[in-house]
Order: sequence, then C-alpha cells, then structure tokens
Amino acid sequence: MKKCSCFAYRENLLRECHNKKTGISGKEAAALMERNKIDECHMGIIKALGIMVFAGKNHIARYMGHVQPEKDNNTDLDLAKKLKQLCDYGIVMSVCFYQSDNPCGYRTCNIYFLTRGGRDMFAGGDRAGDGSGVLPDMDSRDGIAGILNRAAFNSFYVSSLSYDIKYYFSYRAGRAVIECRLVILSDKYPEGLVNVCVIPVRKMAGSSAECASKIRAAQEHFRQKRIKKPWFVMVCEDDAHERELYGYLTECSTIEKTVMCMTKDTYLIRSDADAFDNIAAYTKNGKELVSEYKKIIF
Repeated sequence: MKKCSCFAYRENLLRECHNKKTGISGKEAAALMERNKIDECHMGIIKALGIMVFAGKNHIARYMGHVQPEKDNNTDLDLAKKLKQLCDYGIVMSVCFYQSDNPCGYRTCNIYFLTRGGRDMFAGGDRAGDGSGVLPDMDSRDGIAGILNRAAFNSFYVSSLSYDIKYYFSYRAGRAVIECRLVILSDKYPEGLVNVCVIPVRKMAGSSAECASKIRAAQEHFRQKRIKKPWFVMVCEDDAHERELYGYLTECSTIEKTVMCMTKDTYLIRSDADAFDNIAAYTKNGKELVSEYKKIIF
C-alpha cells in the first residue's frame, strides 16, 4: 500500500475543529498561572508552537526532546494529556482537514496552533482582551495549503535541530518569501558555511511553478546581496511528488544551475528522521529519472 503524507493537500478539504473553547483572556490566563495549572511542560508546548506556528504532536515531542532532553514528561501519553489540557483552557487549538466528498477517506493528522491568548503567553504579554482575536485563514484553498506547508516544513525543522544551524524564518528574498533560510557552519565547504533555502511544496495546481518562482527570486536576491549562492531543499509529499517536482524544476530554463535537494514528509515524519539523510539525487536514464538516496555530511 502506498504510504501517504499526513500533511498532503487534497482538493475540497474541510476543517474539523476539536476545541470547545477557542480562546482565553489575559485575566483567565493569569488565574491559571496563579492556581499553578500551567506547569513547565505546558510552557514548553506553548514555546514550541510559538516558534513552529502549525505543528503536529510529533513535531512538538521532537522539539521538546531537543530543548529539554533531561525531562521525563515528554512521553506520548503525557504530551497528549498536556495538549488536551491546553486545548480545554483555550490556549491551543487543534484541527484536522478531510475531504468533503469523502469524509471517511484521507484526513490530515491533528495540527496544533496557539490562539491569540496563547500567543500572548508565548510573547510574555499581559495585554487585556477577550482572548478571541482573528484566527488564521483555515477554510480557503490557499489558507489550508499554507497551514499544510508550514506543518511540512516543521517536519524538516525538528529533524535538523541537532545540526549547527542558524535559522531565518519567513526569509524575504526579493519578491518571494522563503519559508526558511539556514546558515549551516561547515568545514567541508568554501567559506565555512552553506546557505540553504527550504521550500515546502504541496501537490496542488500551480505549486511547482510557484516553487520555481521562489527559487528564481532567491537566486537573484542572493546575487544582488552578494551572499554565497544557496542550496535549495524542497519538502515534497511523497516519492512520486518528489520525482514529479524535480522533473519540472530541471526543465525550467529560467532557474540557474544550483544544488537541489529533495526530501519528503513520508520520511521526515519518522521520530528518528535526519533532515539531511535520505536526500534524493536524480540522474537521467534516457527520459526516465532514476533516484538515489544519500546523506549530506556537513
């Protein structure tokens, strides 16, 4: 059976919300803190979601395991319990997406994010308000794709935390916004570093062309700024999508020759995944693309 990404895009997706309470006021948050209802593990989850924005439970677990390796409350059962409490408090929202024309078919895994009150807690703010705020766009085609792209990127992010990396999130490269630019310190490459632009891509109409546009904009931006040319990592949905996107990009005459690394959700979602392992390298055998998987050593 073909393995499916838990953040794959499908047409006609609808949102399913799992919260009864969708916000928290500053007064309510302060009361929870005073009654010691928010512990260190809760705050760790809030911090993880403050950084990742849209994340699955596995993302949160890996992030907390990296920043708090000595803690023993990051088990799957404990984390699920703490997440449910934060959802009940109205600090965290939990949603998933399913196809309207096939409710019993494909659906994403649960995706968590902070409510406005939760974002205030992450920022350390004490602003008064009703805690409702404006929720992100979770119903339009582009809004859903944006959420799934961010969740897919976070699979790469938590798989790269063990590397000596500096992150620039939502990196503006000319007209384009790249999800993330990494600066990786390395003795193996000239100047002692590698610039990497990470671009998650969902399998939907126009997404390959949008990816090519981002690559072109980033190449022009780095040239104008006289910054070392970047590598590009595309986070695809699965093997077939990876191959399809690579084939499209190699046929784009407007993209300058560059290092293109292809990886995918179906590998990165593993709890032991390494962001720079299982990178697909393609060669052409006639008209057919032949894949080989390798690990990049920095």
